[in-house]
Amino acid sequence: MIDPVFAQNFIDRLYKQLKIHINIMNERAIIIASSRPERIGSFHSCAYKILQQSLTVMVTDEPTNNLIGVTSPGVNLLLMEDARPIGVIGVSGKPENVLNVARVVRYAFEVQRQCETSKREKGFPDPEIYRFTTAMLFDPMPDAFRIATLAQSLAFSDHIPRILVKIRLNRTYDEATRMTDWSDMYLDCPFRHDQDLLLPIDPSTLLLCKVIPSGAEPKARLRGFLFECLSWLDQLFASVPGQKHIDESRYYCSTVVDSFQDYREIYHFINWVESNRDAPRNRICHVTDFLTGYLIEQLPENKARPILGYFAHLVDQYPGKDLFIATIGALIETGFSTDAAARMLYVHKNTVVTRLRKIRDTLGLGENLGFEDRVLLTSIYHYLQKEDHSA
Repeated sequence: MIDPVFAQNFIDRLYKQLKIHINIMNERAIIIASSRPERIGSFHSCAYKILQQSLTVMVTDEPTNNLIGVTSPGVNLLLMEDARPIGVIGVSGKPENVLNVARVVRYAFEVQRQCETSKREKGFPDPEIYRFTTAMLFDPMPDAFRIATLAQSLAFSDHIPRILVKIRLNRTYDEATRMTDWSDMYLDCPFRHDQDLLLPIDPSTLLLCKVIPSGAEPKARLRGFLFECLSWLDQLFASVPGQKHIDESRYYCSTVVDSFQDYREIYHFINWVESNRDAPRNRICHVTDFLTGYLIEQLPENKARPILGYFAHLVDQYPGKDLFIATIGALIETGFSTDAAARMLYVHKNTVVTRLRKIRDTLGLGENLGFEDRVLLTSIYHYLQKEDHSA
């Protein structure tokens, strides 16, 4: 995967010196960096043809209507990494004048990108772990064969039930501690399984892929087991020298996953919970508790609006809309307990009961607020939250 920020910085430096127009396209033939910023995000048909047919070079003498995204003559060259196409770099101008220039530009880009990758790998105790983590979590088009090959080289087995735990260390370390190989320290964990993976993401973030022991599948036992394991990790992090600021780590736990190919989507779900929700009151956050909100967020507007737009309109017409939404949110977070919701909102229980009655009447929900009504109310709440964020 080509980092768009790195690619744009590369182009900006070259354009400043040479005044030549350059585009860099990703593996989906989308322009991710350009000397003409207005072109970023556009589809490039020449790049698409190069990637689909594994061409090394494609020359355009004149743009035509059937060359979507091609606005001027030029030369486009394939970019490779580990024998895999990762994108295309294009230089505008008369092909006979810029072909050799384009080759030099591609060479310079590949060398600088390799240097940048090497610098990042040095931040990881094991470069193979870095490549495996990148292929599994961050490549926009995951290559199942490459993931399997890298996993095999590290003796990691696929199709084992694991829970992914994103660990936010929430503290600052000195340079020596950033280079700590957490995996070596984790070897002493009494809850460790031979097929556990502890992957460094950045100096303050780890991803623990924890194998689920037999007999721990029921929800209560599984969460109890995780609590013991994560409590041990707390002690490990607190024991490492070089801390400038000490604070408790936060843990974001997924559902059970049994395929490396699914890890990227699960990691995306975890990141959504971390970034779209207020800091959890508990240090250990089980992201499946927020599944409805995530699913609503993923629905395209043209799918969600016909289903939930009417209810959103009813809420918009309600005189105390903010109190309405805050009360629904508190009820959802407390499992629809009026006592607990009242404590969260710092109001009397009767106030919550009165608000809940008005909510039911406004939205046409049943008096007992059964399962289907609760699902609908939760969906309406998250749809309203999505609307607020996009406004």
